[in-house]
Amino acid sequence: PILFVIVLAQAFVIDYLAMGSYLFNYAYAALIPAYLALWLAGRWLRQHYELQGFRIGQFVMALTGGVAICELISSGAFYFQKSNASLLGFTELFGTYFFGNLFFTLCYVAVASLAFYLMTETSKKKLA
Repeated sequence: PILFVIVLAQAFVIDYLAMGSYLFNYAYAALIPAYLALWLAGRWLRQHYELQGFRIGQFVMALTGGVAICELISSGAFYFQKSNASLLGFTELFGTYFFGNLFFTLCYVAVASLAFYLMTETSKKKLA
């Protein structure tokens, strides 16, 4: 949990430096539960991994579910602050951006997994 708070604080500082006081609204505050959804999805996957080992179905469910809930909360909060917002418009927006965000999240996970694998393999060779 402390790492989650540190990452949120880091993201806030970067956003503040990039956008200034524009970001201070309730939609930006909705990013906290949105990112929390991603963190909880990862935590759920870790608990199942520790009990059963790696299962691709659980990985896909955690990744897709976490990204979907994060997208619903974050995009929904920013979209519904507009005066002409509608549920139909949000559904179209969600459909437009969800799969791209899911793909980029998968790319981040792939890069992090590869980096983790390379680091652990390097440390194993040093120990041998």
